[in-house]
Amino acid sequence: MKPVRNILLWIALIFVGVLILRFLPQEPADQPDTAQPLEEIPDITATGLHTTRIENGLKTIETTADSLASFEARGQTYLTNPHVRLFKKEVPNWNIVSDTATVYTNNDIDFKGNVVVTQLNQTPSVILTTDFIKYSEENQIIATDQPVQAIKGKQRANAIGMRVDLGTINPVIHLLSDVNLQYDPS
Repeated sequence: MKPVRNILLWIALIFVGVLILRFLPQEPADQPDTAQPLEEIPDITATGLHTTRIENGLKTIETTADSLASFEARGQTYLTNPHVRLFKKEVPNWNIVSDTATVYTNNDIDFKGNVVVTQLNQTPSVILTTDFIKYSEENQIIATDQPVQAIKGKQRANAIGMRVDLGTINPVIHLLSDVNLQYDPS
């Protein structure tokens, strides 16, 4: 009778051990470590951004964006769906929209993805489209080394690279290479 009791005790212990092992959390075997390092946390975040910069009593830049994330250590601020309007003597003269933008500590801005630049103080307006534009606030220049299309009324120009000096009264668009013009005299 004792051997039967010992066997039953061992079976019961094995059964309890199996139950314990079954319900303990286990790490999957042969799984690669997919842990990602923690992403850097921005110093400032905002949604529904609307800012206006005023210098010497005059509006110079108006910016709206869906969101903002600022990283002070990098000296960069990231905007999603930015809409930037540049003013000269309180008159809006250029409008820039894109998917994203990076603003640097010197106030230069890189616009990326579906960039559309519109000259507001001319009729018909000049419209520039590309995937990347760099705006230099200090030099009042927009430039790209990417394919760009310039449209003014029925006239179209395609090129690789462009530079526009926004600081002049009548800015000239310099198309840099592989220029293709479509001129409609009507």
